[in-house]
Amino acid sequence: MPHPAFLILSLLALVGAGTYVATELRWRSPTYCIERRGQVWNGEAGALPTDYRPQCPASSSYRAEVRRGDTRVEQYVTSGWHPEALAEQFKAQGFRELDAELITPGLYEVILEKSNGKVYYLAARQGDVTEITINGQR
Repeated sequence: MPHPAFLILSLLALVGAGTYVATELRWRSPTYCIERRGQVWNGEAGALPTDYRPQCPASSSYRAEVRRGDTRVEQYVTSGWHPEALAEQFKAQGFRELDAELITPGLYEVILEKSNGKVYYLAARQGDVTEITINGQR
């Protein structure tokens, strides 16, 4: 029969390896930037509406910045042109609108602020869908 210390060390090594693999798989996922599934901005802006699909920028530089903790980014896609929907959720949760601008007919930008920092919100029309990118500092 193996020594109890050996069993404990083996179990700890297995848990450590499993945690490492799960963490590494996150960074390879197309939704690597989403910390809390079903929540907008990690829950600070409420629940994600059912007709929105989470995704993350494909850029390797964005992926590296998020992984290092330099920035925070979330991205969502929905059918049709709905540039303000998620921005309204931020406002309903106490974020203050500092600036909003329809840059072109298919590009809408909002800067929002709360005590814990600024959030940059960009809605872009991509054919028949709206792609919303939200970013800010951690």
